[in-house]
Amino acid sequence: MSFPMDSISTTVSAHQRLRQLERRYGLVVMLNWFAATLPSAVIVLYAQSRGLTLANIGLYVAVYSATVALLDLPTGNLADVVGRKRVALASYSLAALARLILLFAVSLPGFICFAVVWGLARALGSGALEAWFVSSVREIDPEANLQPRLARINTRELLAISAGSLIGAALPTLMGKLAPLWIQQTSSGAWSPLAGVVACSLLLHLATLGVTWRVVHEPPLSHRSVLSALQQGFRSLPSALREAGRTIGSDRLLLRLLTLELVTGLMLAASETYWQPFFATRFGLGGPNTVVFGVLLGGCFLAGTLGNICAGPLIGWLGGRVGRLGMLTQVVQAGALLTLAWQGSVWLAAGLFWLTYFARTAFSSPFMTLYNGQVPDGRRSLMLSVLSVAMFVGVSVGNLVLGAVSSRWSISWAWTLMAGVLLLSIPVVARLRQPETQSAGR
Repeated sequence: MSFPMDSISTTVSAHQRLRQLERRYGLVVMLNWFAATLPSAVIVLYAQSRGLTLANIGLYVAVYSATVALLDLPTGNLADVVGRKRVALASYSLAALARLILLFAVSLPGFICFAVVWGLARALGSGALEAWFVSSVREIDPEANLQPRLARINTRELLAISAGSLIGAALPTLMGKLAPLWIQQTSSGAWSPLAGVVACSLLLHLATLGVTWRVVHEPPLSHRSVLSALQQGFRSLPSALREAGRTIGSDRLLLRLLTLELVTGLMLAASETYWQPFFATRFGLGGPNTVVFGVLLGGCFLAGTLGNICAGPLIGWLGGRVGRLGMLTQVVQAGALLTLAWQGSVWLAAGLFWLTYFARTAFSSPFMTLYNGQVPDGRRSLMLSVLSVAMFVGVSVGNLVLGAVSSRWSISWAWTLMAGVLLLSIPVVARLRQPETQSAGR
């Protein structure tokens, strides 16, 4: 009669370990994204205060996206060989260095240098700890349902992003009141309240580095130096890329998912690069009060948090069919973006802007659950990097194409074009099928 009790004890122990694992990963994710997002609501204003034009800003954003796209695959392979924790620590170290460069950048070359280092940090961090988390969950309980766990992690991530957006937008106003003299020095490239936000971001990246070192645990490499592991990682890259190509070529579902991630990158370029100038020029927002941009951006990520919360009920309502949820979210994004592009009411425009984030994130955790279920565990970091490359190729192409359309005509026409692309992606989404192998969740 002892076997049932042993089984219960084992189940409880696994449940506790899973909860502890999720808390640790959630803490690192929240710290990292809070640090990364802190300057987001004012980054265009900061760049302009250092003498950059909108064309310059578009250029360094394109350099950043291209850096990530070029380096994501090599660094993803390194995470599988060198160790996911080590690669994540390298990523967070470079993120802190990038913020230091940004803090002292006063011209386009400085911002391009920041973009390259920031892109390298992003490429190293792409998928490394997520692969560690997924593999750790599988190790503890191979039957554990990933979808609710990924949704909860995404919710924490979006809450951190929302808080970073709001606090980062409020800090310049607060610092300006505490030290009004700084405002007079902004145009000369000297210290300013906007630079203070970047400095706070730098300190938070250093804190993320320390926390990751403490709470992320990974088995040590087997009697090999890090240098030899790095050499092996680079030597094995061509074969790893061939293997990734074969995996994608033999799996139509993976190909469709990567295509949709490319479209997501296009959409991110459309919304995240151009929302500040759109609201500033169309509705006259901004000026010395930067808080309004934080409210707008923070609202986006709060809407995204709600989308994550609603993902489970929505997928259940649609009979567990991921394709149906994808079609619904693409239609909602396209309709909201098209209406937003020609909207005359600032409050309705803000609501439509937030709606695009709600729809995108409502599809995010089912999408990632489907993708993670299709990739082999030993190449999870590499395949997550492939996914990231698809997104950043979309971001790069989107910035180039939509930037040209915005310059020649307007941001409204660029968003109209993007709405059409979203609608054209619906046949790809409709063909998604999720294997009926997972339970409703634990």
